[in-house]
Amino acid sequence: MKKFLAIAFMAASVLAVPVAAQATTGKGAATPFTAAPYTINGAVWTCTGAHVVNHNFIKDSETCVLSGDLSLYVPGSYSGIPWGYLTGYGNAEWSSDFNGAIATSWKVDVVDNGNGTFTANIVALY
Repeated sequence: MKKFLAIAFMAASVLAVPVAAQATTGKGAATPFTAAPYTINGAVWTCTGAHVVNHNFIKDSETCVLSGDLSLYVPGSYSGIPWGYLTGYGNAEWSSDFNGAIATSWKVDVVDNGNGTFTANIVALY
């Protein structure tokens, strides 16, 4: 996630599923993971995803449900290479919920679910 989020993410315990699942043929091996919920500026992020390693890239694909105080969050698309603006926080780097690595590029699509929660769909490359 972002540099300032890195502290929260490193503090969060990440539970990696030890069995690597094969992603789509030719896309690499995927290791599913779940991050312990963490709070950023009032919003509680609850995330699951897959860490994909292939000979061309390393990628996290992740979905997070945001709940709690979402007053600082705005639905939309956000990205960084590696720095960019992220709703609810500001200028940010992305650090992996899988292993804490800083992404070389990332994109986060935030959607209002209409029920008091948001969903963040994340793709980060390392």
